[in-house]
Amino acid sequence: MPTLLHLDSSADRSGGSVSRQLTALYAETWRAAHGTAAGYRHRDLAADPVPPLDTAYCSLGRRVEERGLVPPDGVAALIAGPAERRAWALTRPLVDELLAADTVLIGAPMYNFSVPAALKAWMDRVAFPGARLGERPAEGHPLHTRLPRGAPRDGLHRLPDENRAGRQQFIHQQS
Repeated sequence: MPTLLHLDSSADRSGGSVSRQLTALYAETWRAAHGTAAGYRHRDLAADPVPPLDTAYCSLGRRVEERGLVPPDGVAALIAGPAERRAWALTRPLVDELLAADTVLIGAPMYNFSVPAALKAWMDRVAFPGARLGERPAEGHPLHTRLPRGAPRDGLHRLPDENRAGRQQFIHQQS
């Protein structure tokens, strides 16, 4: 069963965010194409921000690296104290939902030539040593990249004014 992890990181939750409009349109189209049995998870990083890294995260991550990149299931055995337990409790669900996704859709506006801090905090958390992302995917989980893309161009920060079918065609052309 295919699974989509849909992340929004725009601070603008008023309905005017182009990145949110684009990801909502892509997610709606994806869900229509894959049916109700497909898995779908939406995470709004502006509404429910991921805490930035702290000393406990770094200490635990260093210990995991020293052991040769322990898989996520083995990290709990290396926890030393309540602060590291809290850090792992914040991190593990994010790693798990990322590893469970076949497609990851990231709405990332550009703020001051960078991604929002909320998205950066999420990326920092899911890059935990041993999560086996990047070069070494988790066993049984194919390393596969899909890059749906769409962006405002020429200073126009809104979706095309076509009807709904035209907008769906726009999102398919961009993927």
